[in-house]
Amino acid sequence: MACCASLHTGQPTLEEGTGETDFAPARSVDDTWLLTSLWKELGLDDAFRRVLRSKRQFDAKRRLRVMVFNRLCDPEPKLGVLRWLEDVLVPDVDTASISHQHLLRTMDTLSDCSEALNDVLAQQLKPLIDQELSIVFYDLTTIRAESSTSLDGDVRSTRSCCTVARRRAA
Repeated sequence: MACCASLHTGQPTLEEGTGETDFAPARSVDDTWLLTSLWKELGLDDAFRRVLRSKRQFDAKRRLRVMVFNRLCDPEPKLGVLRWLEDVLVPDVDTASISHQHLLRTMDTLSDCSEALNDVLAQQLKPLIDQELSIVFYDLTTIRAESSTSLDGDVRSTRSCCTVARRRAA
């Protein structure tokens, strides 16, 4: 029956095939789906909505979520976020509408209302932290450490390590 249908339609049968296969790129959704659920369960959506409601003329709340998820899943600078978005799907976010300029505007908005955000986040997360904990993780990636001590030949100095290596060889 299938061979008769192919004669009439001119289409190859399943066994014959066309020899052409197109593969569409897959986008990851597992970690961002989990993080979206956690984000909503922690009430961060509502907390950011309260603070950013009067401060924004664009969807800073979703762009903030994208930047936080990127930091957790694949830490990249702001331009790296756009590359990351090509390979992932973030629930409830139209990733095609996010540009580098939007991310910078979101950072400016966060900077303008940082005190209010800190207060709302502290209020939102305090019940989770205000209990006996056996372990706490801190993100130190944005902490800058300085020292007033100077050691001769220290690679942490403002000179590059190549300069230090050349001096030792001489």
